Amino acid sequence: MRTYPINQMVNDQDKSILMTALYFHPRREEKFGIGAKDVHAIKVVCHPKYQNTRCFEVERNDGTTEDFSYHKCVIAALEIIDPKRAEAYKSKWAC
Repeated sequence: MRTYPINQMVNDQDKSILMTALYFHPRREEKFGIGAKDVHAIKVVCHPKYQNTRCFEVERNDGTTEDFSYHKCVIAALEIIDPKRAEAYKSKWAC
C-alpha cells in the first residue's frame, strides 16, 4: 500500500492478491457489489473518515466505490487458519 501514491490504481498482480484477500473481508458482498466481476480496479486512497490513514478502494464497473481494510481481510483469514495468531494481529493493528 505504501508503494503507491494516493489515488493510483494498483497493478494487475497486486489487484489479484487484493481480490483474493477481499474474499475474507467480513462484509465482502458489500465491498464487491454485484460480484467480483463487477470490480474494475483497486486503488490506494486516504480513508474517508481518518484522513491520515491509507486504505484500498474498490472501483466497480458502474463507477461506484467502496473502501476496505486489508487488515480486516487478514484477520478474517487468520481466524479460520490460526485463531491465536489472529488475536495477536488484532492487538498489533488495533482492529
